[in-house]
Parts: sequence; C-alpha cells; structure tokens
Amino acid sequence: MLIAVYFLLTSPIRDTAPDRAGFRFYEELFMSIYDISVERIHACTLSTTAFIMMISDIEGALQVINALNHCGVPDHIDEDGWPDRTMQILSIAQMLGHASEAQLIPDRLFERYVADLIVLGHQTDAYAWNYGFRAGVTRAIELRYEEQM
Repeated sequence: MLIAVYFLLTSPIRDTAPDRAGFRFYEELFMSIYDISVERIHACTLSTTAFIMMISDIEGALQVINALNHCGVPDHIDEDGWPDRTMQILSIAQMLGHASEAQLIPDRLFERYVADLIVLGHQTDAYAWNYGFRAGVTRAIELRYEEQM
C-alpha cells in the first residue's frame, strides 16, 4: 500500500492534465483535506455512520502524511513557503478545534472517535496540530462573541 501511495504521489501522471486517468484515480482515492468544514463535521454528527466515515477519511489522511514523512518523501512547498502537509494538518486541526469549542460534536462521538484522532494529529506534527487547533478554538470563541453582540 505504501509503495502504491508513493507511486501515486510521485507519478508524472499526477502533474499532467487533469483528464488523465491516473490523475482522476488519485483524486478519487484520496479525499481532499479541504473538503472538511465545520458545517460538514456538524452535519455528519446526525448519523453515526457518516461521522465514522468522515473521521476515517481524516485519520487516513493523517496516516498518509505520517507515512510520507517517515519514508522521507519530500513535501511540496507552496508559494508562501508552507509545506502542503503542514497546511493539511493545520486545516484539519482548525476545523476540529472549532467544532469542539462550538460543541457541535456530541460527547459520545467525541470521546469515542475524535479523542484518538487528536492524539494522532499531535503525533503527526505537534506544533502544526496545536497551532491549528488553538486557531479553531479561537475562531469559535470569536463567533460566539459576535453572536452575543
């Protein structure tokens, strides 16, 4: 599996036109981290199955990041100088931090599924995870304050 992931991520097909079959396969195989939003997290809490599927997608993305880092696969650096994997971790952590602070995730789901995900995110990149999670918590507090005004 790890070899297949490495091949998909380093394959020249990925860097060519989006109509190539390999690129479509790559896009279908991996959910975009940026598909995760506070609204999606909240909507998925209405169905335990949907919530588990979303958490599994996030966990899988974090495990892929871990595997690529462990294997020494170089990360793509964006135009602002940020590694893509760090930005993905920040995005995940920010959404979970916001949803947690806004109490959008019921306790039974949080304790059973999200707590382990937080540990995995922290193990993947503690600095990025903590920064993103705190940013999400701060955003939820700001929105709550704005609603009270």
